Amino acid sequence: MADKKEVVEVELTRTERLEKSASVVHKSMYWSAGLGLVPVALLNLGSLLVIQVNMLRVLSKIYGVPFRKEPVKKIVSVLLGSTAALPAAGAGVLLSRVPLIGIPLSVASLPVFSGAFTYAVGKVFVQHFESGGTFLTFNPDKVRDHFMAELENGKKVAASA
Repeated sequence: MADKKEVVEVELTRTERLEKSASVVHKSMYWSAGLGLVPVALLNLGSLLVIQVNMLRVLSKIYGVPFRKEPVKKIVSVLLGSTAALPAAGAGVLLSRVPLIGIPLSVASLPVFSGAFTYAVGKVFVQHFESGGTFLTFNPDKVRDHFMAELENGKKVAASA
């Protein structure tokens, strides 16, 4: 009979969790910004949702929080809809239709917005998980101001990346 390998889970320190989480959030932000180069609104938003759900899956593993895909998709959709993000994303796609200047403006704005939004989602959940929260205890209304502040920070981070 073959020996089974024993899996030992080691609890991370707060510093290790924050470092791993920051890495996950930044990698996801870069992927989102890259997909923001695709000026097709529904493809962009769908891809953004996939990246963010995956980011939250990885963050939930770091924090030992149970993950279920459907509730997480709903949470991200609520955040997206509650921040006037959809009109901003749609405006970026509409910009791409303006002759001569549209494509350059769209190429400059959509990646920054996509990256910033992912950054904000990640940062809000890292704080929520650090305080002992789960997906079941997450309340988008309570974090809206913090989310909007992180979205502004994310625009700076994504623009400088």
